[in-house]
Amino acid sequence: MIVSELLIMLFVLRWLQSEFNGEKVLLQKNIDSLKSIAKEKKLSLEKINATVELVDKVVPQILKYAYGDGFVKLSGLKRFTPSTGDEYWQPTPPGFMAAIEPYWSTLRPFILDSCSQFICPPPDKYNADTSSLFYKDLKEVYEVGKNLSKEQAEIAMFWDCNPFALQQVGHLEFGIKKISPGGHWMGITGIACKKQKLNLSNTVYVHTLVAIGIADAFISCWSDKYKYNRVRPITAIKKLIDQNWNPLLQTPPFPEYASGHSVISTTAATILTNVFGDHFSFVDNTEIEFGLPLRKLIRLCKHQKKLQSQGCMVAFISEMQLKTVQCQVNKSENLLLPIVLIKIIKDNFHNRSKNE
Repeated sequence: MIVSELLIMLFVLRWLQSEFNGEKVLLQKNIDSLKSIAKEKKLSLEKINATVELVDKVVPQILKYAYGDGFVKLSGLKRFTPSTGDEYWQPTPPGFMAAIEPYWSTLRPFILDSCSQFICPPPDKYNADTSSLFYKDLKEVYEVGKNLSKEQAEIAMFWDCNPFALQQVGHLEFGIKKISPGGHWMGITGIACKKQKLNLSNTVYVHTLVAIGIADAFISCWSDKYKYNRVRPITAIKKLIDQNWNPLLQTPPFPEYASGHSVISTTAATILTNVFGDHFSFVDNTEIEFGLPLRKLIRLCKHQKKLQSQGCMVAFISEMQLKTVQCQVNKSENLLLPIVLIKIIKDNFHNRSKNE
């Protein structure tokens, strides 16, 4: 055991003590046991005590910082009311749930100066004219969804990442819990760290980079979502093309643009590519516990030949982007602009994270 490893493990235990009062005695036993192990590993008492002292100073400061991010105020804010007009988001089937986290943009970012530091340009204007860009994109989603191959459906299911998929059996409704997009990428981060056999300190460092990047990406993306308040394809297609149409996967309950999956996935993949290199490949087993198979990057690179020069992480993102059209959750215009935006954000993120 080295000092940095002791520091990390003590920090986690002290943080848990602060958050879970009922487990303080048990956690203290774990801390005492950890200190005993450190002694057995030949760490001097001076180093152990200094590490404990540092952790005891740092944990309260970090908790104070965390509690000041604005999250505790969200539940007290005004309920979101859908706007009137065909171009605006409306609750979608099957649950017609209220919009999720309309005030997420009020949270304090970690690296970004504000939620509006980087803004996606406006989407194409809503237009029922069959010659308009809006209608053509909508028709593309409709046609692709009607002609899905088995592989396309598998890709869509793998990248669904809907943490609360509503199921209906007769008059009964219940939610099926699955992994979230952020959780999926944290899982991929763990897979990458394990493959590279990183030590504990470097593993924590990489997870921290990805977690901070994803957190800020969500704040920025959700700012655009509720700024543009974009109608979902399922709503527009039922109105303009086919009232009996339904997508392969459920549409999540928030406005379409910008695409959350595209923004946070490209953020995570860009960070991981900077850490592990352009041609880092891996096998994603994150979804096994949710009944989905392994997904190998070599298979994707084989089919996405144009992306091979950009590395497997970027290729994986392109597969995820294809999913959003294939399962008819987003229009194609929704996928490309966030990718360009994230590439601009990348340099800002890494410069800030290195300096701070």
